[in-house]
Amino acid sequence: MSKHDLLQEFYDTVWSGGDSHAIRKFFAPGAEASGLVGEMSLDAEDMIAFVDSLSMHVVNIEFELLHVLEDGDWVSSMARATGTSRRSGKPLQMTGQTLVRLEGGLIAEAHNHFDMMGLFVQLGLLPDDVGERLLAGLRAT
Repeated sequence: MSKHDLLQEFYDTVWSGGDSHAIRKFFAPGAEASGLVGEMSLDAEDMIAFVDSLSMHVVNIEFELLHVLEDGDWVSSMARATGTSRRSGKPLQMTGQTLVRLEGGLIAEAHNHFDMMGLFVQLGLLPDDVGERLLAGLRAT
């Protein structure tokens, strides 16, 4: 299986398939993911909680890998995630990037950057003009 295929299988199983506990089969022992929640690094159990928490807000999640680069043990991707707001039923979209190092076909480390603020705006959890407010030095809400 290519690194690209492994990454797609991760998204298909964990996010689209709703099987957060499958993270354990994709993560190597001691693996961590960064860039999803502030400066925190998430191990497999933390990732399960993260996926479960986000899934309380978003359903019908699909990931499309738009660009993928492989180099040695590393795979990098630009992805688009789509879904539906559980509360409003409105469609959602977010883009992001990952940089993943694999060991023995498992994720050993993952560095992420997804537009979480944009997602929370679409979910109605942040105001539409949050970016402008923050740039003006105002509080988000």
